[in-house]
Amino acid sequence: MGLAFPGWRVSCRELAAARGVSPDKVVLGLGVESFAVPMPWQDAVTLAGDALDDLAAQGVDLGRIGRIVVATESALDGSKPVAAWLAGMLRLDDDCEAFDVKFACVGGVYALLDGLRFVESTGLPAVVVTTDIAVYGPDGSAECTQGAGAAALYLAPDPGLMAIDPSRTGTFTRDEDDFFRPFGRFEAVVRGRKSVECYLAALTAVERYRERYAPDGLLAGGLDGIVFHVPYPGLPRKALTRLLEAESVDESTAQRLREAVEWSVLPAGIVGNSYTASLFVALAGLVTGLKGNRTSTDLAGLRVGMYSYGSGSGSRFFVGEMQGCREAEAHLVRTLGGLAELPMLGVEDMEAAFYRRQVPAGIRPGPGWYVADEDDTGYRRYLRRS
Repeated sequence: MGLAFPGWRVSCRELAAARGVSPDKVVLGLGVESFAVPMPWQDAVTLAGDALDDLAAQGVDLGRIGRIVVATESALDGSKPVAAWLAGMLRLDDDCEAFDVKFACVGGVYALLDGLRFVESTGLPAVVVTTDIAVYGPDGSAECTQGAGAAALYLAPDPGLMAIDPSRTGTFTRDEDDFFRPFGRFEAVVRGRKSVECYLAALTAVERYRERYAPDGLLAGGLDGIVFHVPYPGLPRKALTRLLEAESVDESTAQRLREAVEWSVLPAGIVGNSYTASLFVALAGLVTGLKGNRTSTDLAGLRVGMYSYGSGSGSRFFVGEMQGCREAEAHLVRTLGGLAELPMLGVEDMEAAFYRRQVPAGIRPGPGWYVADEDDTGYRRYLRRS
């Protein structure tokens, strides 16, 4: 897994105070300390490119893949997929399939499961990229649940980090208006209370998985943790409580699952909501927690439930088995270990960068992909700084 985040963040405590809201209500209630702030030269394409570069730096040969799929709700073109830009940026072979998938935050899991079936049927490796910038604007409590990030997933016949059976899933779909962003709107429309209700109602996907594949008990049947989509850290805690209420387990099992959730939500407390990438950032958080809090750091054989929710609304649930790839695990630990060192912006600089697309004074681009040009038609071109 390759990860990428903007290089700056803003304190939610400072932001809440500036908005006249109790900082404790935000930080303790939502569980957020800060969120990542993209600069004007960054967008969903550049974050995706940086995540792919991170994947390549781990020795993945992207020239061998037969498919690249992007899941995002932050695309800036209604026709051209982000995947096509990435294919050009990385100079992929022109017989590589490239397309985008959309279903809010759950789109990444739809792309992942379909990608695994592609690998099974063709024998070719594939890449799924999840990349997003969560923007709600300066009005309302959702502002502190903004953020940005990308995750690139390499799918191959011989799994490295985790093995997943795409035929064994639970699914839930229902037409809802809890969150949406019509074309032309930079900021999403979010109905916070309803969105929480929809997120919890969509746990039906977990129930369906249990009925089909774990009738004797899912939580008590050997799960070492559950990773949830993390709009903000407080919501997975509520979701786990709901699942624990539905299935009786002993206290040691319940405590193990609670600890796993706490490890998984730590990255979101720093970089915020990354929409389609959120579930995989949370998985990286769980891996980091398990590596640092176990007598044995061998994760091979651990079984992890994965719950993804997308507004609008839909959810998917599946179980993956960790493969014990120490190199991939160590890379995630190193990457997440650097998040707390990301420099803080003041509220005014955050507003300039996030809302007005202006570069704050003293901020300079670092290495990575950037928007090199946007012509008068709105078409963007991208280059990489070494």
